[in-house]
Amino acid sequence: MARILIVEPHPEVRDLFVRIVSRLGHEPVVHDGETEEPHDLDVVLLEPVHWDGVEIARSAQRRSGARVVCVSISPPSEETLALGSAYLLKPFSLADLERALLSALEPTEPVLSA
Repeated sequence: MARILIVEPHPEVRDLFVRIVSRLGHEPVVHDGETEEPHDLDVVLLEPVHWDGVEIARSAQRRSGARVVCVSISPPSEETLALGSAYLLKPFSLADLERALLSALEPTEPVLSA
């Protein structure tokens, strides 16, 4: 079971994300913009333009190597592209979100150079 941090300012969207993460068999962890960010995360699912979302994602990547899935109504910025994240433009299908989360949870092989 993975721990997935959800950073989404709209309660109805946040609740939907919690249900999706739970249905996939993972632990949703909600960040409300006021509490300290939790540790030991596997993925950060965030709307990057609110609550310093990009900084929250960077912090999670530094602390626990978390992968990032961004969801937004705006196209990706240089900052969000630098996160190496999956990026979904709203509106998107629930199937697209599930695929992005599952892809973020797939183990990656280190690249070896000769």
